[in-house]
Amino acid sequence: MGRSKAGVLLLFCFCATAHAAMHNTFAGFQASEAEEILMSFQGRTEAHTDDDSDASNVLIKYLVPPPVQKEFIEVFHSVKEETQKEEGCEDYYLLKPVTDNVTFYIYGRWTSQAAYAEHFKSAHTRKLLDFDQDKGIIFYIQPLLIVD
Repeated sequence: MGRSKAGVLLLFCFCATAHAAMHNTFAGFQASEAEEILMSFQGRTEAHTDDDSDASNVLIKYLVPPPVQKEFIEVFHSVKEETQKEEGCEDYYLLKPVTDNVTFYIYGRWTSQAAYAEHFKSAHTRKLLDFDQDKGIIFYIQPLLIVD
């Protein structure tokens, strides 16, 4: 996987049930607020880059209770098919640590932060967000800088 010298790895740290406590902005997450969250981090990451790269690399950590893991994977697969068709999506896949029975990660790479913001507006992304909310799945998103 190629990457720019100082590209931005956007790993948004977000917890659906504690967003208001972490950011003091709203009481809970709504998909319509995803773009606002993304844009609130965008300025913070741009200040730390020394090149013209606008790529977004995203890693989202999910805590998925074992009784809903099979369904979570099925929902992800349906979302993945549509996400991979999005303009600007270069990678999008699900990872699971071998030694952890509740943690999953979604890794995605978009050609630009704008393309990643568009991802949050899609019906298929809404499907995953609704599933997470319905099942009480907690997830974390936080911007990081690729330093090497």
